Amino acid sequence: MSDLPAGVSFRDYSVGDRSACLAVFDSIVPKYFHQDERPEFEAFIDSFEGAYFVLETGGSIAGCGGYASGEAGGLADLCWGMIASIHHGKGLGEMLLLARLQAGATRTPVDGVCLATSQHTDSFFRRYDFSTRSRETDGFASGLDKVEMRLDLSAAVRKQIVESWKASRDQNHPRRR
Repeated sequence: MSDLPAGVSFRDYSVGDRSACLAVFDSIVPKYFHQDERPEFEAFIDSFEGAYFVLETGGSIAGCGGYASGEAGGLADLCWGMIASIHHGKGLGEMLLLARLQAGATRTPVDGVCLATSQHTDSFFRRYDFSTRSRETDGFASGLDKVEMRLDLSAAVRKQIVESWKASRDQNHPRRR
């Protein structure tokens, strides 16, 4: 995608990005992911056939994430989204979320977007109108609750995603609220 703030790019994941994406994962263990989830993430990036992206800043991968499209009228899933710890608080998480929603959810005939996250990031997604569907204490690992969330995609929400994405590309530190 183009028109991002200077020094930031968003592109399709390639096999050559594997080690950098694993480094992003490692940088946020144990707060956001449990170390035991790493083999699952490795298998995912080695074989995932959906859309997976990297977010670069300053020529280095700062984050990654993707989505799996649902069937018509179904749900799309946001998959393995993460920003390297050194880039937290800079608006890149918002940019990655909006880019994935723009790339998939607004172009795919689905009714909503689902994701599973932890108690450490569910408030981030609530800022974008995701609602909590379920919460399981220690659902991912000890100390990491599993929070299932969903965003219903009405015409108004789709329009808001597109407008927020456009606005985020024009700002160095995008913030929705």
